[in-house]
Amino acid sequence: MTEIFKMPDIGEGMAEGEIASWLVKVGDVIKVEDAIAEIQNDKLLQEILSPFSGTVTKLFVEAGTVVAVGEPLIEFDGEGTGIATGETVGVVETKAISETPSVETVTVAADKTENSTIGAPVVNGRVQAMPSVRRYARQNGIDLTQVPATGRHHHITLVDVKHFEASGHITQVPDGNTAVSQAEVTETEPMAVEVVKVGRVPMTPVRKAIAKNMVAQKTSLPHVTLFDEVEVSGIVAHRKAYKEQVVEQGVKLTYLPYVVKALVAVVRKFPELNAHIDMATQEIVYAKDYNVGIAVDTPNGLFVPVIKQADQKSILTISKEVAELAELAKLGKLKPADMSGGTITISNIGSARGAWFTPVINVGESAILGLGTIAKTPIVNAEGDIVVGQMMKLSLSFDHRLIDGMLAQSAMNYLKKLLGDPQYLLMEVKKMVVGTQARAVDTVIIGSGPGGYVAAIRAAELGQSVTIVERGNIGGVCLNVGCIPSKALISAGHALHAATHDSPFGLTITGAKLDWEKTQAWKQNTVVNTLTGGVEMLLKKHNVEIIRGEARFNDNQTVNVITSDTSELLEFKHAIIATGSHPIEIPGFKFEGRVVDSTGVLSLPEIPEHLIVIGGGVIGTELAGAYANLGSRITIIEGLPKILNGFDDEMVKVIVSDFKEKGAEIVTSAKAKSVTQDENAVTVTYEAAGEEQTVRGDYVLVSVGRHPNTNNLGLNATDIKLTDRGLIETDNQQQTSVPNIYAIGDVVAGPALAHKASYEGKVTAAAIAGQDVINCAVAIPAVAYTEPELATVGETPDSVKAKGLNAKISKFPFAANGRAITMQSTEGFIRIITDKTSHIVIGGQIVGPGASDLISQLSLAMENGLTSEDISLTIHPHPSLGEAIMDTAELADGLPIHI
Repeated sequence: MTEIFKMPDIGEGMAEGEIASWLVKVGDVIKVEDAIAEIQNDKLLQEILSPFSGTVTKLFVEAGTVVAVGEPLIEFDGEGTGIATGETVGVVETKAISETPSVETVTVAADKTENSTIGAPVVNGRVQAMPSVRRYARQNGIDLTQVPATGRHHHITLVDVKHFEASGHITQVPDGNTAVSQAEVTETEPMAVEVVKVGRVPMTPVRKAIAKNMVAQKTSLPHVTLFDEVEVSGIVAHRKAYKEQVVEQGVKLTYLPYVVKALVAVVRKFPELNAHIDMATQEIVYAKDYNVGIAVDTPNGLFVPVIKQADQKSILTISKEVAELAELAKLGKLKPADMSGGTITISNIGSARGAWFTPVINVGESAILGLGTIAKTPIVNAEGDIVVGQMMKLSLSFDHRLIDGMLAQSAMNYLKKLLGDPQYLLMEVKKMVVGTQARAVDTVIIGSGPGGYVAAIRAAELGQSVTIVERGNIGGVCLNVGCIPSKALISAGHALHAATHDSPFGLTITGAKLDWEKTQAWKQNTVVNTLTGGVEMLLKKHNVEIIRGEARFNDNQTVNVITSDTSELLEFKHAIIATGSHPIEIPGFKFEGRVVDSTGVLSLPEIPEHLIVIGGGVIGTELAGAYANLGSRITIIEGLPKILNGFDDEMVKVIVSDFKEKGAEIVTSAKAKSVTQDENAVTVTYEAAGEEQTVRGDYVLVSVGRHPNTNNLGLNATDIKLTDRGLIETDNQQQTSVPNIYAIGDVVAGPALAHKASYEGKVTAAAIAGQDVINCAVAIPAVAYTEPELATVGETPDSVKAKGLNAKISKFPFAANGRAITMQSTEGFIRIITDKTSHIVIGGQIVGPGASDLISQLSLAMENGLTSEDISLTIHPHPSLGEAIMDTAELADGLPIHI
């Protein structure tokens, strides 16, 4: 099978990258996640990993070539993809913290024979025992591989474990956390060496990118620079007074954080400095956030890490972030997220004893502030006496298309006023956290979605005092603008489609129509508000404190919470990060007007006649299906060879057929390039089969994935480790690299699913309470609420083939199920995958009516190590859709009744 891997998205806003070096050559045999190349963009060097196993048959470009995202890089001939749905393909990420080996994942010792009666069967590396049995064994130090099994199919029962324990044969499994001692290394100070550079050397990719951007900026917009200076003796004295105090907290207090806070106050008063001109649309784009870039000069070039949400951070927090980001820049370890989103920049030449200069405005900004040296200078004070003052040099470059000279000078004057009087500055920014008294809390949870609120309730049940911080509505994305409201529209679509199309029952409904305004009111008031109100009531019932505001870490023990009118510092014993994720915005498709994300599409003012959907993943196809049933014409544009890439071809075929029956157009292997819009419509330009094409519709939904909400949490001020994708590294108790801080849900590795977040929330709450519990979930089902529904859990036919498993695949059609026939819902099938030797269920898929409900039966079977016979011997009600699972199990047993 020939596969082509294309240039992956290598970071927010990165449209291209240079192939710095190939790590493979034609003819090499590689496996999934082998490093294949190093990619250099204008910010950093990254390895990319192979999503395929097989033989390299072609390299499309040479090292040193700049390649756009989506362009072909390498061709493989082999086994196919190994990347799970929803993951970012290609970019290497830091591996998670090593997990403690658990008894349920320890394989049987090599010297045991196949006929041994000691221990339960090990399937896919997992001892077969009920979850409660595995937990009891783990808590009591019992190695399940040594326990004689008496249960059905040699499963270990709780009685088996207790008998084994009573006999005194307890084998403590190593905890895997023994520290490895490190030899102390004494380094000597290296001798200074004079470096002489002669001849010609190629520019590095970073240096080339810097040169290109600076020239483009200088020639594409009218730079004007104001030069001034300000007397800063007050700030010098203020810093001196607090400098020693904060050293004890590990902070080196510099002048720069004072300037950052002053600049934020200036741009709040003069928002044009926090904006830029979009020449393509002839619009002024005002930024909603105050993200200050700090230019850092390194041996590898100029980098600009960004202090996010600087208006909501203290001088102390900014000091720590600046120091940490500068160090990362010098080490070449900055991530794309560290350097994205800047709205205005500060460049400091004063550290090199420079004075005035003309800083060049960064891309997407309208101003940059240059700082020169602070020098003692004779000045005339208010009394007319000549005294020695501390004068700081200032250079303000601005885009004259947007900012007039008078406005720029007014901004400069206000900046001088703030820097000239630190008390006035501190009054303006309304807080100076140095010396602020923190309020002690037990467990603080950031985010109230399905992960956060479940963790809060369980933690309260286990005796903890809990505080939840939520910046939006209780229930998070899922209950407010995700899972729940989307399913409401799907239900409305089903009802309308059924009422307006021919019925085999002989039922005819004349004049059925939908009042869209009432539908939206029902979705919000009856569905969303009922559920979110219920969750809030449950939180209050469990005495959970709710603070509505934004939380940002100051360090490993404190978090600053900013509400609409105040701020509060919380000192916590434990913290749980459950902040979820947000839709990815792709270049050229800014979420505004008729270009909407998965949130905006739920609240359109009317049902579109034609909805264009970019991205044929689960969210895109679900919402496309909902609007197709509501009467919209649908066009789906997908970059991969098929939609619903997380499901196998046989399953997806049924969905594609349903879409085509409803007149939908599905364009695969296509790249969305740009969009234009007017008052009435949008026009999307895309490339497919080597040709550029356009499609015009009422709205375009961009649904190409989600990004974890970790950028604006102040994690730089903590010791929490992140992967290159911005995910938080955790262990098997959801504990981060900071022992008292945990993370769950979309911000950690694994599928971004609400039910996974809830499970992780319960594990975390129990771990904080001191219980011996780990995340040992075996079965995490995934569902697509398409028509018909899709559901999958565990192994699939593709994974069976890729792993070379000794498995049996059994499939039963809904067309042979009595209940499905009476429902006129006979499309699809149930598939059960079992281990051929033990007959234990190791996976299953469902396409058809009620798939989202039925998959739980297969998940339960997997989690408890049940066999196909266990299912077939269980009485199922008749007639029911669940009977089809029993029929599939009987087919797996070789004793089918209904097929």
